[in-house]
Parts: sequence; C-alpha cells; structure tokens
Amino acid sequence: MASEPENIIRFKTMAAPILGALYAVHPADIPRDSSGIASNQVLDESDEDLFDDTVSYLIENGYLTTTSGGGFIRLNAKSWEVLQKPDPLKPKETLGSQLVKVAKDAGAAGAKGAASKAGAAALAALAQAINL
Repeated sequence: MASEPENIIRFKTMAAPILGALYAVHPADIPRDSSGIASNQVLDESDEDLFDDTVSYLIENGYLTTTSGGGFIRLNAKSWEVLQKPDPLKPKETLGSQLVKVAKDAGAAGAKGAASKAGAAALAALAQAINL
C-alpha cells in the first residue's frame, strides 16, 4: 500500500486536535483561531495556515458549525453523534475520547503519529455519516 502524501498526513494530524477540543467542550463553542485548540503548543506560520485551512474545510464539508458570525466553531449534531461511536482502533473507547487525548497531547513528542491515526479514523467515520 502506498503511503499518503505529506499534505494529507498533516491535514489528518491537524484535524484530530481540532475535533478533540470541540468534543471535550460540546455543546459549547470555541474561538475559530488556534488559541483555543493548540494552547499547549506554538504554531509556526505554516501550521497556522494549515489550521485555518483545516477548519475551513471541516466547516465547508459539514463537519462543524460556525456561531457568533463565524468567529466561533462547534460540532454539529451529526458529528457529535458519530464521535460518540466506538473507535475502530480501540473499540472500548469512543472516537471522541481518543480525539480528546490527542488534543491534550498535541505538543508532546511522538504525538503526531497518534494524531494522524485518530484523525483518519474520525474523518472516515464522519465522511461516511455525512455521505461525502
């Protein structure tokens, strides 16, 4: 099996802590900027751009909802429902709980591999539920 392009791996790695941070506070919303999600790490300019692009993609494709004129984001009902399902990689835990762990560990050494896997599992389940 061919490996995925670097941009797809980075996207999945960025999506995981975004979804995890939102799952952790659901049904509340959080600011659309990276400060509410990546508080335990400093993002460089390319990571800030990736964060913005990932959030935009998740909104445009029905994973997230914007509130307060677009300045805040939260999970929509479908995403909340899907993230409460068992994680195929760890069936005793939910997809959402795995994403919360990834969000908390986002700056730790070795966390990118876990984030990419958790992000991939969550995005696949969400895409299927949203019929993408």
